[in-house]
Amino acid sequence: MLCMRHQRADFLRSGSEEPSMVPAVEPHFCVRENGPQGIKCSQFVPVVPLSRELRFENSSKGAGEVRDLQLQLRVIRGTKLPATRRANLDYSMKTLIDFTQIPVDRTGVGVYAENLVKELGPRFTGEDELIVLVQRDEVRMREILRECRNALVIPLPTTLFRYRGLLLLYEQVVLPMLLLWKKIDVVHSLHYTHPLYSPCPRVVTIHDLTFLLYPSLHTLGRRMIMPFFIKHAVKHAEALIFISEATRLDAERLLPSSGNLRRVIPLGVDPRGFDIGAQETESVLRKFALDRPFVLFVGTLEPRKNIVRLIRAFDQIAIEHPDLLLVLAGKLGWDSQDIFVAQQASNYRDRIRHLGFVAESEKKALLVACEALIYPSLYEGFGLPVLEAMAAGTPVITSNISSLPEVAGEAAILVNPLSIEEIASALRSILIDDIRRRNLGDLGKRRAAHFNWPNAASQTYAVYKSVSQKRLQSG
Repeated sequence: MLCMRHQRADFLRSGSEEPSMVPAVEPHFCVRENGPQGIKCSQFVPVVPLSRELRFENSSKGAGEVRDLQLQLRVIRGTKLPATRRANLDYSMKTLIDFTQIPVDRTGVGVYAENLVKELGPRFTGEDELIVLVQRDEVRMREILRECRNALVIPLPTTLFRYRGLLLLYEQVVLPMLLLWKKIDVVHSLHYTHPLYSPCPRVVTIHDLTFLLYPSLHTLGRRMIMPFFIKHAVKHAEALIFISEATRLDAERLLPSSGNLRRVIPLGVDPRGFDIGAQETESVLRKFALDRPFVLFVGTLEPRKNIVRLIRAFDQIAIEHPDLLLVLAGKLGWDSQDIFVAQQASNYRDRIRHLGFVAESEKKALLVACEALIYPSLYEGFGLPVLEAMAAGTPVITSNISSLPEVAGEAAILVNPLSIEEIASALRSILIDDIRRRNLGDLGKRRAAHFNWPNAASQTYAVYKSVSQKRLQSG
């Protein structure tokens, strides 16, 4: 069978005047060879036409000619192409993002996951498809992707999979079968755990390595499960996404490289979200009875966040600022009792407020209204509250270790998180120096402008394409 180019040439030579005389062609990809009898098709590989445009015009001789023939081709999955041709063909990609580990109340990883998928959805166009696997009670993601024509949200059949053990069982047994059934090209696991067997390339996001560096900061269950999956991902996943250079360097130092694709893709922030009116801000402050100046901590209340030292640093400066409050905004984590012991031992315990989990809109209003964000964490894979506070134009005090200097740059005051005196001194300097506070706010806004979710999504999409194309090239 002649290739389309040859049939088109025969058609032009025939001088046919009728469009209906265009020969019926089964689209294919051909490798042309010069032989004794001229040019011929040496291989026949079927493809699927995406669009075809034929335009007929009358020439001066009255014969109908094909002036333009455009044919976009897509390789059928499973078709083996000549190695020299695979990389140059356009192909479709079906990607599944496992969103099932993300809780309804978003913090940290949840904020990353939601914003990433929100920006990825519109990038799947043409023949590319995005499938997002979610928990049964996940409503927001369905609303976010409703207008994305190439995105499909698949909920799990029951909310019982909110239990970690059952979800892990689903991930290891049912998810691989779903990947086969849906003919998935790439699967992205957003939070460490991933299918140990997968019929398609795996992309795994590594947020931090505290499970290996500081196992005592985690529950026994997480100490048993997470290090195993991190090590397996580093060894077997086709691509790893690190949310900071510091985390990537920790992985290089602690775990041997297996030659997989590794990309550092920082988190993002939308500064427009902090354009909050005074009325909305006042409403949030009234809700939490915050009628005095306050410094703010945002995050889960757990040992890694170093809140006990923060409370003791607040004790040192509280007498100098009798109207100042310390506000802790975040849900209770594991082993948080030491935080409340420290609060009860404080001479200013009535000026330390714990708000519990706050909604995203409330968090933004608090970041805008506070005097400063205090984030003296002992280790972070990124430190999203630092970036959010900078985007709000709020001065930041944070730790001088792990990823935090990478995020803050020169737009924050960096302290030794083990030194109560340094934390207290930084607090004091911000509270008494209005000029420095304003300068840090301006520097923070400029720094935050370098981090955005569209850029994170574009880089993540490029990772999907890279591993998908590599699979195609390998046959």
